[in-house]
Amino acid sequence: MGSRKFYHLIVVLLVSVIALSLFTVLPMIRSAHAAGQLFISPASRPTLPMGSIFTEQVNVSSIDLMDTWDITVSTNSSVITPTQISVTGNILGSAVEFVNCVNGVGTGCVISDTAGFAHSAATSSSGLPRSGSGLLFTVTYQVVGEGYSFISIPPTVSSNQILFQGNPVSHDTSSAVYGTPVAFDYSLSNSGPVTIQQGSSGTVTITATLSAGTAQPVTLSCVSSSLPTGITCGSFSVNPVTPIASGATSSLPISIASSLAPGSYTLQVTGTPAGTTVSAATTIVSVTVVTLTASPDFTLTASPTSVTVSVGVADTSTITVGPLNGFTGDVSLTSDNASCSLTPATVSGGSGTSTLSCTFSTTGSFVVTVTGTSRSLVHTATVDFTVTAAAGFDLSWQGYDWDGGHEEILYFNGQFLTSLPPVDTPSNGGAWASLSFDITSYVVKGTNTLTFTHANWDCSVSDSVRNLQLTNGTMVVYGNATASPLACSQPLTYTFSV
Repeated sequence: MGSRKFYHLIVVLLVSVIALSLFTVLPMIRSAHAAGQLFISPASRPTLPMGSIFTEQVNVSSIDLMDTWDITVSTNSSVITPTQISVTGNILGSAVEFVNCVNGVGTGCVISDTAGFAHSAATSSSGLPRSGSGLLFTVTYQVVGEGYSFISIPPTVSSNQILFQGNPVSHDTSSAVYGTPVAFDYSLSNSGPVTIQQGSSGTVTITATLSAGTAQPVTLSCVSSSLPTGITCGSFSVNPVTPIASGATSSLPISIASSLAPGSYTLQVTGTPAGTTVSAATTIVSVTVVTLTASPDFTLTASPTSVTVSVGVADTSTITVGPLNGFTGDVSLTSDNASCSLTPATVSGGSGTSTLSCTFSTTGSFVVTVTGTSRSLVHTATVDFTVTAAAGFDLSWQGYDWDGGHEEILYFNGQFLTSLPPVDTPSNGGAWASLSFDITSYVVKGTNTLTFTHANWDCSVSDSVRNLQLTNGTMVVYGNATASPLACSQPLTYTFSV
């Protein structure tokens, strides 16, 4: 009889332990669902008196399992400026901060942390992930100027990271605003009147000036119903154009048919803002068509007219000035794109060549217009540049005895990069294993620092790193073949320049 009571007691205890375990673990396990949200709260805040202090929360909702964040919040520092970051009460419970940087000052700051930036990064000190909804950190701000400011998280990978075991956790991001934004408004003007011979072409500069609010892209077009027969518009050199207070410009080639009678004409250029309710602005371009004569003139051509180049790499097109009807004048050459230069800038004696060299910092398609001017004579030539992304940066190395899941932790320029291997890998024990990581979004121009650290366990075996190599496409940027020890109390650091 006593044995049966003992048996029943054991069964009850086992059921209780299992139930308690499920109660503890199940809240941490979430099934796959739509992306969680990363947001700033409150989403809007009215204008406050100068010197006022207020706090904004950076929160998540419906987030999948996470154990680390690395997030930057930016503002207009002439209106509100961050003063401190706090991770008290965060969703992870107990967290280890490895970045707490305000206005470029603090722990773990990177080169992009400047005035108006609050950069926070932390990881779970217990190693346990969390999911659901809650606070990541708070930022305290002080009002320092009049106006409004968006409180936003930049969309770059390095500024918006929520991670689980080193892997990104999918989420959407929304921003907040302090004060009342001013509605976007702008105006268009032009450099006319322009004088063009029959059968020839000229260029007019369209200027988009921001008069209020935050600029939006504006698509330029010639109003077809305003074009006289015999006058045609070419492609705008920049389209859409984003208005700025000092005026953003775009060049418009205008062609005149040889049959068009001399005289004064007008055409209308309009701008259509993207995604706003602002009315389209217009500007009237005056064109004077003069009689075609056999007077001295010149031609302006480009070769090649289409160039494909990578970001940050210079490429060229040859601009040729040719004489017509005994032309012997000097031709001054200019480009409408600040990423380009012309050498020489003047072709003397009526004929010769100049090299158009362009180095672009962003990808995309760019129409570069070269204008040649000799007194009243003006001609243009265009070159289409297709700019592709530069090759990425890949880091590769061999690790000895890298067998425990997340045993080794990598930091790049003070930022958490990853922890490896992602899971326990017994086959790596007592052996060299090849590993790699794409660090394109982390590399900065100048000096970069890579640090390996060992988790504070399995300390009896000294792990190692050898054959470390950083490549950019087919080019080796940095290499170190030496086998160097890595232990719990002995991190390993490499420094190189890009």
